Amino acid sequence: TEILHDALELIETEGSSDPQVLLTQLQAADDEDYKLFTNTTLPSKFFDADLKDIDDIPNHVIYNQPNLCHTAILPADIRYQGVLTETTDPTETTGSYESYDQGYQYNAVAKKDNAELDAMPVVWEPNLYQRTCTKYRVQIDYQNFFVANQFGGTRLLLPNPSEVEYYQMPQQDPLEGYIVMCLARCGWRCPADTLGWDKIRDDDNGGQSKPGSLSVTVNDVPVTGYSKFSEDCAFLKHAQGHKWESNSDAKYDIRPKTTGNFILRISAIVIW
Repeated sequence: TEILHDALELIETEGSSDPQVLLTQLQAADDEDYKLFTNTTLPSKFFDADLKDIDDIPNHVIYNQPNLCHTAILPADIRYQGVLTETTDPTETTGSYESYDQGYQYNAVAKKDNAELDAMPVVWEPNLYQRTCTKYRVQIDYQNFFVANQFGGTRLLLPNPSEVEYYQMPQQDPLEGYIVMCLARCGWRCPADTLGWDKIRDDDNGGQSKPGSLSVTVNDVPVTGYSKFSEDCAFLKHAQGHKWESNSDAKYDIRPKTTGNFILRISAIVIW
């Protein structure tokens, strides 16, 4: 209600009844804010407490450089527009919270090899969704995720072609090479076979990878540690630091594999 009230006040104070004129004005103001943000003098240290302990990630990269957020969470424009799943028929499966590529139901892929899929599957769980009681969907926020398992047959090759086109990314080295992996939440409690940071990362040993639960490679280079970045996320680290080299196609081939029957739920991969 407050957001709607603020929007109506803004329309009234702008003094234009033409929606296109108002949209143009708002876009121009947003562009000015973006320029101001990216050109502002940077602080000498990171504001974020987790980043203060990382000495090989330049603060201008995090604050000023573009990044790619490859997220399965809803709502997200990257989901609705079919960019994440590279949907080819926008007239049928993309455009809004009522029409988009929903991905796979959890039980259909969680315990399978999935090697025949082009990318790590986007997954949804029916028990986390609002029950249909009216013709209108009130809740649109969902913790969808990418699923990885013991077979290790899937990957995320980023940025995908749709992201390059949609975000007008340069063909060569569009990103600096700092990669964050975020884990999905499960509501009240995750199933026992779900990998959390407590099983993956040794916080008492500088965020080094704990043996025996998960292995991840980026362009065939092993991940050796996970530097905490907020409660759910971490920067991926290799033996020489946090900066990853892209492959010859300016992409990052991210391949997680669990051990035993563990399931890894990734909500997003963010690359600066």
